[in-house]
Amino acid sequence: MDNFIDKFNHRVDIIQDHPHIDLLDFGIAPPASEKLLQEIESKYNTSLDKTVRDFYTQCNGIKLAWRLATNELPGSSGDDGIEGSINILPITEVFGGFTGNGWQNDLFTEGTPANQQTIKKQLRPFDYFYQEDSACTCFFQKGKTLEKQLYLHSIDYGVHNIGIDLDTCLELLLLTGGFQSWPFLLLDREEYYNYDKLETDIKKFLPVIFPDFNYADLKK
Repeated sequence: MDNFIDKFNHRVDIIQDHPHIDLLDFGIAPPASEKLLQEIESKYNTSLDKTVRDFYTQCNGIKLAWRLATNELPGSSGDDGIEGSINILPITEVFGGFTGNGWQNDLFTEGTPANQQTIKKQLRPFDYFYQEDSACTCFFQKGKTLEKQLYLHSIDYGVHNIGIDLDTCLELLLLTGGFQSWPFLLLDREEYYNYDKLETDIKKFLPVIFPDFNYADLKK
């Protein structure tokens, strides 16, 4: 996506200026150099999809965390747990789980079903948005290519192809501001027990935070 950082900064400005939202954390890492991207490809015997490469030449990671600060937001009872989180990993950490560090122990637990172990080993986390459940949108390593197609990983709900690529994911991050657990709305309703509440909260609160929010844009 062209000019993603400018668009993202504008979204953060809206959050920061909102009278009922606390901005807890925000940072954009400088772009990855072409030398670093080539080193990643060489070290991990992989080829980065052009879309992936283009993103990381705009920035090498993003952190954003915010929460509803008061119960004065229309429709809020004050204990809704309304918050947002984006944790786009630096390109070195996308692959870092296989060096004995990073996220590997989170994704591969003793209870991982045998039929999911193979696919999990092909995942490379992109936005590690909820660490407690190891919930993250992930790239998929197919052979020697890191594809732009994204999957959703969760300890509680397994691995799902969510039918979006990196460009669409970036558009939805802008749309939702990283509203907590938003990727689960890309699952079928019966695949996520909290689907109805998440859908209700997003429809209720995101138009108040972002006046241009349209729920249909999330589901199209």
